[in-house]
Amino acid sequence: MEFPKIQIITLQELLDGKTPDLPKSHEITYYKKAKRINRGVKGEQSRL
Repeated sequence: MEFPKIQIITLQELLDGKTPDLPKSHEITYYKKAKRINRGVKGEQSRL
């Protein structure tokens, strides 16, 4: 499957949720979600 090297997407298309056509192997992960740590009592800060 071929994908165009240059793809023009308007601002309105971006706001509507359109994304560029990319191969599945090139999906970009911008960040990883951190694991939640249980530190005891909720709302209490740890000491430094």
